[in-house]
Amino acid sequence: MSVKSGKTLVAAKLAAILLAAVSFTGPAMAFGDPDDPNWPCQQRKVPELSLGAVWTGPDISAHTATWRDDKETRDLVGLLAARRTTLDEAQAAIDAFAERAAGARNEKMISLFAGLYSTLDIERSDVMNGIDRFARKQREMAAELRKRTSAIDKMRDAPDADPMAINAAYDELNFETRVFGDRQRSLTFVCEVPVIIEQRTFRLGKMIADKISTD
Repeated sequence: MSVKSGKTLVAAKLAAILLAAVSFTGPAMAFGDPDDPNWPCQQRKVPELSLGAVWTGPDISAHTATWRDDKETRDLVGLLAARRTTLDEAQAAIDAFAERAAGARNEKMISLFAGLYSTLDIERSDVMNGIDRFARKQREMAAELRKRTSAIDKMRDAPDADPMAINAAYDELNFETRVFGDRQRSLTFVCEVPVIIEQRTFRLGKMIADKISTD
């Protein structure tokens, strides 16, 4: 292969790589929250669960620091918070808990939701912090890919350009770009997790609130 033909081949390959890297970084990543240009999800960045959006029952403030004192409540919070617990299983567990609570049912149910809300709010915050870290690493990786692309461009334009060396550098860059793209595509699923947690909190909150007597 001649140097000239090698340059032409690599130029086309590098153009595709650069386009892929650029498409995953910069302002295009921040279309979900104009207040945070680094937030990569479509959903707006809301750091904490809105209590009013997931709970229609009585005030839980008196129970936020005491729900852990009761072992049965702690255990049930752990069961309900786990996403492997189906909603049907959660309903059955809540029903049984309410039945055992007898005369203390209202206080027990409010305490249960206080624990569940606290637990899932922390879990959701951890997920969102993880998304922030993921997005930061992706931006750093995209910047490195552009830097490496420019370096190969200079190799390609050098008078003594070596097509074999250039193609080897391209192959390595192409592999890393595919890894970058795979990671970026996984972000679509990761961004759904805070929404899933919020929806689960709302559904469980309704199950619990339905057990509270308003008489």
